[in-house]
Amino acid sequence: MQIQKFIILLSINWILTRCNACTTFLVGNEATYDGSVLMAHSNDGDGGTAGNLEIIPRQQHEIPSLRRVSGGSIPQINETFKYLTKVGGYAAMNEYQVGLAESTCVAKFLGNKSSILNIVDLSELAMERAKTSRSAIKIMGELAMEYGYNDNGESLFVSDPNESWVFHITPDDTKKKAIWAAQLIPTNHASVVSNSFIIHNIDLNDKYGKEFLFSANIVDVAIRQKLWDQKSKFNFNRIYSGEEPGYKYSSGRRMWYAYKLLGISNLLPTYNNLQHEQPYNTSYPVPINNVVVGSGKITLDTGRKIMRSYYQNTIYDMSTKLSGGAFGTPDRWRGGEGEDEVTGHWERNIGISRSIISYILQLRNFLPNEIGATMWIAPHAAHTSVYVPFVIGQNELPVGYKNANVNAVGRGISAWQASRFVFNIAQMKFNFMIKDIGNEQVNLENRSESLQTTIDKSYMNNNTNLSAITAMYIQNAEACVAKWWELSDNLILWYADGYCNGHATCMNKKYGTHLGYPKVWLEQMQDYRNGPEATMKL
Repeated sequence: MQIQKFIILLSINWILTRCNACTTFLVGNEATYDGSVLMAHSNDGDGGTAGNLEIIPRQQHEIPSLRRVSGGSIPQINETFKYLTKVGGYAAMNEYQVGLAESTCVAKFLGNKSSILNIVDLSELAMERAKTSRSAIKIMGELAMEYGYNDNGESLFVSDPNESWVFHITPDDTKKKAIWAAQLIPTNHASVVSNSFIIHNIDLNDKYGKEFLFSANIVDVAIRQKLWDQKSKFNFNRIYSGEEPGYKYSSGRRMWYAYKLLGISNLLPTYNNLQHEQPYNTSYPVPINNVVVGSGKITLDTGRKIMRSYYQNTIYDMSTKLSGGAFGTPDRWRGGEGEDEVTGHWERNIGISRSIISYILQLRNFLPNEIGATMWIAPHAAHTSVYVPFVIGQNELPVGYKNANVNAVGRGISAWQASRFVFNIAQMKFNFMIKDIGNEQVNLENRSESLQTTIDKSYMNNNTNLSAITAMYIQNAEACVAKWWELSDNLILWYADGYCNGHATCMNKKYGTHLGYPKVWLEQMQDYRNGPEATMKL
């Protein structure tokens, strides 16, 4: 009995650790500035893995043969498609502009090893086999039903340039199959998932997938387990979701703030119980005139702001708290013996210190697939990293984005370590350094967007080929990495020893190079205010 209890507690702890993981959003192509679908994912790990990318090429396979998966193998198909993936993690986008963005959720049922597929397997299989988002959902759902699903509750935004869905999956009550559902996101809507299911009322009469797709057992399991009284609407979230993961507001507040940045400002950041109240819809129409000045549409920059956010300009802004130290860092370290001894929680930001990578996908139906599908990738924590573009038509990636080692510096080469250095250096004088970091982010990301525009036009006019495009994107990425390593060194020089060492952004007419401490922090430091008296300041 004690062993069983230990295993259950261990499983719950593992689920909650993973559920402190990923934030995702999707914006339909009618709601964006350029008509692209935008979708994003942050892979928020826990320090033991470096973020690397890999191109999996299109491949031909002998039939019959087997395709290895995490729990065994399944029959292989004749041809699999090219896709881009995080090494050891979730597949992101394929050569037909089908994209995925994953977020772990808490479900009522757990899987076991009698089933052989997990969410990483399903993401890879979808990218290998699907030409549309609808096809990707059916492939994942059917394979999970046939071979079993042994993972936690999971959510994926699944999109192609024309149609976008949110997909939820959980093991069933027998632990031998899966329960899954998907809901279509209108093209003028935005949607956010942050470790909690968001599909609410399903139309069970939607037999042709006009708005919903779902597994054949979705009703039977709910009735068998007495999760649905058959008198109320069939609410997937209420029936199959567990409670908000970790602690109150860890999920819902991220949804609220992401929607706020998307221009949906009439939502509340507080509630009593996220799953019982369900205060946020599956998606919302994007306002057409209050998101981006001059356009009324969502841009890449909006997406980057979301992924870098820590509740700026709200009462929850982590950079304004005493816990952020004298120089207002929004980052908080998790775990350690202190948290076992003192009850409490930090706010859960979207931009977070333990991110392995984050990415924003652009899926563009007005361009050929090979350049239309673009991944903007930021290694490490998004708020101190830089987003760099790669297209699915590339035949190679720069070394710095595929060979990072968590235990090796890789100076001048590793994109992940460059961002890690900048992040950690920024903790010394965050409120000063984040301005310098922000300036470089704008410069490099604007330069990358200009390069993307130039490449798109050149390719459409038959003035360049994919080999040349690969070289241009690699050169651009390597230049960004070099600039980020340079920035890490400059930040130390500019702010060494607590001074502003002649750096223009921090020089003060009255105090010169002396930065000292801000008034609001000193006022709360009793050892300063009640310190030894002196007749003169030295």
